[in-house]
Amino acid sequence: RILHSIDGLDEILHSQLTVNSDDSSSDMSGKQLAPPTMANVVRFLSDMTGRDKASKVLQYGSRVMMYRLLTADPKSELGLRFKGLYSTTGTSRKLWRLGKTMNELVTLQKMLETGDVDAVKFIARAGFAYYWLFDNLVFLTKAKFIAPTFPIGEHAARGWFIGVLFTLIGHLKALNKLNAEERSLKQSAATNKRQLLKSVRLRRSYVHLKIVASLGDLTVSGNGVKLPHKFLGRGFNDGVLGLAGLTSGLIGAFFAWKSVHNC
Repeated sequence: RILHSIDGLDEILHSQLTVNSDDSSSDMSGKQLAPPTMANVVRFLSDMTGRDKASKVLQYGSRVMMYRLLTADPKSELGLRFKGLYSTTGTSRKLWRLGKTMNELVTLQKMLETGDVDAVKFIARAGFAYYWLFDNLVFLTKAKFIAPTFPIGEHAARGWFIGVLFTLIGHLKALNKLNAEERSLKQSAATNKRQLLKSVRLRRSYVHLKIVASLGDLTVSGNGVKLPHKFLGRGFNDGVLGLAGLTSGLIGAFFAWKSVHNC
């Protein structure tokens, strides 16, 4: 229901147009979405991002199933299996993030060197740099390689929350820019006005999807920094968190699929 309520989703799935990763000024290429053939699936899973997003879908999908089954029967054997799969998948995903803080530092350095510093994007990438650092420490702790004396999980959650929050703000800025572009086009006398409007609306649909994905991650990371505990008196249950993470994972997998197959 969430996905089908987004304006223009059918156009995303069936249109022969596409966009790149820039929310506000993507070019249209005319390529179709690559079909899910075995060869394409293998190529997708061979990509680091594609494999991570597929693992995220498995992780949070397992969390949803764990919640449903164990709520109905706390001794459910299948529910306990999903619980183990959720926990193990979550830990396994952390292995491929080792050193990702350096990726963010390079991005931040390039912003400073070029002078093209967008405050929202800069804070978002800095937040993720902080997150990856402590997420790496969480993995090393689970692997019993280190034994930290401070709550590294809380620091990781804080960095993730900041990164996702400012990423969401960036998407909202992009959405506002696209809305302004649409209003301007409606008043213009351009000969290709119809095609330009179609391009803007398609790009806006992609931003809508990214906003939904960010809200999903914000729900999980917000629970990690105990925001619902402060305002609601308790944290979100595994069903809510599982659904939020699964939604974000599916949208992330969609964009990763497009990126891997250049479509």
